[in-house]
Parts: sequence; structure tokens; C-alpha cells
Amino acid sequence: MFKRILVPLDGSRRAESAIPVASRLAQAAGGTIILLRVLSSVNELWPQMPPELSDASETERYLDGLKHSAYLKGLTTETLLLTGYPADIIVAVAEEHHADLIVLCRHGETGFTRWVMGSVAQKVARSSTIPVCILREDNSGIPVTFPDRDRTFRVLVALDGSSFAERMLAPAVQLVAGLSSPVTPGVLHLMQVVKLPSEQEERIYQHYDVNIREYNRHEAENYLRTVKAQADKMVENMPGVQITASVIEDRDIAGALIRTAEPTPERTDYDLIALATHGRGGLQRWMVGSVAERILTGTQLPLLLVRPQEVAKPLQAQERKIDQPVL
Repeated sequence: MFKRILVPLDGSRRAESAIPVASRLAQAAGGTIILLRVLSSVNELWPQMPPELSDASETERYLDGLKHSAYLKGLTTETLLLTGYPADIIVAVAEEHHADLIVLCRHGETGFTRWVMGSVAQKVARSSTIPVCILREDNSGIPVTFPDRDRTFRVLVALDGSSFAERMLAPAVQLVAGLSSPVTPGVLHLMQVVKLPSEQEERIYQHYDVNIREYNRHEAENYLRTVKAQADKMVENMPGVQITASVIEDRDIAGALIRTAEPTPERTDYDLIALATHGRGGLQRWMVGSVAERILTGTQLPLLLVRPQEVAKPLQAQERKIDQPVL
């Protein structure tokens, strides 16, 4: 379970919407919440603008108020006030304070600072070596943003046939277990999108008497059966988690995952998409800048992202010491 959860804040209510989720996970694990407020020394979107003007003592009172809020009652909560580049500081604090999950909202704004996809949240997702849970811009009906257990919490886990992508399983199981209960078990649905071959590719394989579509689907189904068996073992003692799996075919992998996961007027399917931000598998390559990047920027659902440490490269600024706390 997640024992130390980092919640970066920018002073906005939207950023604070991450606190109920973090609180619920911490309560399930008997964990600790770390509230981090970063005062930007240089604005990331408009470097020519002057540094953000904020009163440190006022910000400390703000953090103290959150620390004693109803959501965090009974939880061990730490607060940090630092100055520097927000994305760099968030990733470095997560490492130095041994956090095992970062929960943040994808959009918040205060003063000259704007946290938007393509800026702080996306930089954190690209560089963090621990799981990052990114919430949607608002909390209009998405259960992940609320601390209740009245409906089944459903997570779509995107797999590509690689060991990199499979490393999403353990964090996803922990998330579902923390946000569900035996009364309303959460569902972890494993999905692989088999990319349909082009007509030219099909003709080439037909020359060798191979139905490539049938072959690819058969391979994906066998693969998912193996992964599901592994996931079932993970949740043997977790009555609040159920595992399901399916294979779909499409020419657009990212689009298929988004269309499958996001609600429509006729249905409300998934509450969160979980995926690795780097994977390698046969003819498929899920990398930042490709499938994962499109999902990261294209969905309105919350995301749980994991970048396996073997392929993660720290931000250049992480090689420096974290800026000293604001005094």
C-alpha cells in the first residue's frame, strides 16, 4: 500500500482537490501525507515575468490550515514550503522524502503560476520514478475525486505486451484497494489493444498462409490470460479488488483506449486509466511522445502513470540540491 503520499499544491482549490484522494489512500494504508507548496522563483511559462510575489508566512498559515482540515484528521501530515522550479522540486522532494505516490491535479492556477498539462503536471509525469496520479481539472462526478465508497471504482489498465507496462499492475492494485471496499469491490480491468494490420501487411502474411489478425489476437489473449493470473494472485487477500481482462482491435491504440475508458451519455465505464509511460513490445512501442503521450494529453479521466526506473532519466535540476525552505 502507499505509505507516503506527496500532494503538490499551488494555492488553488483545484490543486487541493487531490487531498481527498490522498487522504483516502493514506487512511487505507495507515500512511503519511506530505503537503508541498512550491513558490516559483522563475515563472515556467513566461520566464521574462518577475518572480511570483507571495508572502511566506501567509503560505505557511495556508499549509497549516490544510494540515488541520477535516480530510486529514487523524492522519500524520507533513508540510513543506520551498522555492524553485515546481516540476523539479516536486520530483526531487518525492525522492528525498521517500514518497511512493504523487497525487496532483492537472490544472490549478494562482498568481502568475499556471499548472497545466504540458507544463508542471506533464513534466512530473515524464520524469518521476514513482507512480503519479493525475486528477482531471474538476470533480464533476468522477468518483476518484471523492472520499466515498458508494459505487464501484473501475480502473482500465493499458497493457502492450511488455514487462515495462506490467509494472503498472502493483501500483494499480494498491490504488484500487485503497479506494474500494469489500462492500463495493473495485475492478481492475486489463486491456490490450491489438493494432490492426494494414491491407499491405495482410497481403504479405497471406502469401505465407498466415492470418496475421487472427494470430495477433490469439497472442494477445494468451498474454492477457497469463497477466490476469498474476494479478489474481496479487489480490487473493484483497476482497475489495476484482480482476477482469479483454482484447480489442483498432488501428488507433491511444484513441481506442480513450474511447473505451471515457463515459458516454449511454454509459459510465471507467474512473481512471493506468499505464506505463514507456513500454516495448513486439511491433508496438508505447513511449512518451506516442501512445502514452496522447493519452496523457487527450483524456479527461484521471490517470495513474508509472515510469519504470530502468528507463527513467531524472530532470537535470534533480542533480542539484533542493532549494532551501522559505524562511
